[in-house]
Amino acid sequence: MRVKSVKYERLFSFEKYNNERLGMEVELSEHDDAAAVLGELFFKILNIEKCLELFRFFQEKFETIVGRIESRNRRRKELLEDIRITEKELEKIKQIQDETERARRLCNLRDIKDLRRRLVEVEEEIEELEELRDKTRNALNDLEKMIKAGQFEEALEKYRELSEKLAKIYNDYY
Repeated sequence: MRVKSVKYERLFSFEKYNNERLGMEVELSEHDDAAAVLGELFFKILNIEKCLELFRFFQEKFETIVGRIESRNRRRKELLEDIRITEKELEKIKQIQDETERARRLCNLRDIKDLRRRLVEVEEEIEELEELRDKTRNALNDLEKMIKAGQFEEALEKYRELSEKLAKIYNDYY
């Protein structure tokens, strides 16, 4: 008996009852080994799914990074307002003649150096996140092109390092 074609399909399940079915069918020539071709199809489908999963992962992390930037920008505004209020209060305290009252108010005042240090930290974090957001956006655009061109294995190799970095950063924040 001669096998004329082999077909491999696989159903990938995701959370919330979402599924994705991937498959390929190959017509065999007289000299093809059906089992070997089926084995190749198996790994091709797995690599395609890994690449699609990488794309979904980058999309998710991109949204997480954008949210984190928004959050840190809100914190930056809060710190700037705290600094403004504290500086204003310092100016008022300088006008107080009674040393005891001036010392009491200074003790109750927030530490301006600490506020400025935290502001610098938040601004540095925003800068790092914006750089990572841009890298992730570029990777998503490039991945889309590579997927459309069928360059699944190349895409996996090219973006392995960035995906590891995104996974680490995500774990550091949450």
